[in-house]
Amino acid sequence: MRIIHTADTHLGNAAFGLSRLLEDPSRPGIIVRQRQLDIQKGFAAAIDAAIKARAELLIHSGDLFDSSRPPAFALNFAMSEIRRLTSTGASVVVVEGNHSYPRDPALGHALQILAHLERVYVAYDEPRVFELLGMKVHAYPHRAVSRGVWPKPGQTGGGLNLLIAHGVADGQLFFRGDRPAPEIRVSEVANDFLYVALGHYHRLAQVPQTGNAFYAGATAMVTWGDFHAGGRFGVILIDPASDEPVTRVDIPTRTMRAYGVDDATGLNRREVLTLLAEQERQFGAVDANCRIAVEGLDPLVRRELSVRDVEEIFRAAAAIQISLRAREQRWEAVQAGLTEAGQLGDRFAELVGQLDADASFKNDVQVLGDSFLEQAAEQLSDLDAEEAAR
Repeated sequence: MRIIHTADTHLGNAAFGLSRLLEDPSRPGIIVRQRQLDIQKGFAAAIDAAIKARAELLIHSGDLFDSSRPPAFALNFAMSEIRRLTSTGASVVVVEGNHSYPRDPALGHALQILAHLERVYVAYDEPRVFELLGMKVHAYPHRAVSRGVWPKPGQTGGGLNLLIAHGVADGQLFFRGDRPAPEIRVSEVANDFLYVALGHYHRLAQVPQTGNAFYAGATAMVTWGDFHAGGRFGVILIDPASDEPVTRVDIPTRTMRAYGVDDATGLNRREVLTLLAEQERQFGAVDANCRIAVEGLDPLVRRELSVRDVEEIFRAAAAIQISLRAREQRWEAVQAGLTEAGQLGDRFAELVGQLDADASFKNDVQVLGDSFLEQAAEQLSDLDAEEAAR
């Protein structure tokens, strides 16, 4: 008996953000983001892994679709890929996740449509028990778990049992996602099951204090919250007869790379861009999902530095996320910083000299700044005089 566990494929996700645009190979003339195609390829790769492993069952523990009303192309893609697997004789069990359940029950459920496929079993609204491969597969969908429906210890009554659910195992903070999901008491029932297949957390992980409860993780980077430099996505192969009954199977994953400057204090615009360009030369961004973060920029430099400047350096990337943050400045910190290297006027002149601009512009800034510093000095002097007179 060989089983593939996958989850959180989020088909239909539009993958908003800075991403390469290209034609969808399956829909001529339709332009989509690269990340949207990556999400589809992730699900197809999970099916490939199941076929290669000659799995008799694939279990999907929630969020097959990114929403309760997936676009028609996503539904068609899911059905085509599932049929590619079931044509080998394998069965598929899919449970409802927190993204894919309808808030209005009157709309119906996308999983109802999948249930019309041969050897496909779905669980939505209420728990279901499917008898497959000589065992019982207990599927607990999001809506039921949200109402507090959950198996009690010893409830299975013996035999081979498998549990599928979508939620936050034992309230562990690191299993939470960007959208609320119910807490599920995994460790107290895990010993009643051969394996506990979980969804919601987008990285492969084992639930603490259990030996058989796992999150399979997503099959591609769905949001930037899934970004992990150098990380990979995959599925889990369960083979009780093997020396390793639970093993990770990596699937093709787009490279994820991180770039940036942890503390850009004192750097001007040109120096920041030079550092980023050097990083990109050393660790190429071509076809990668790239996160660029620059922290601690001087406020004047942050105003000069544009996202487009950074985009140009990483134009060969498949998708990028850019964060340019100025260091927080309060008046006391500004005053202390200005006076740290000498008189206010001298320090201001030094900052103006760091501007990446022509001499005429620098001169205008210097004149304007000197005027403001004089006004500030006069006001502070008046305040000191008032304080002394009290």
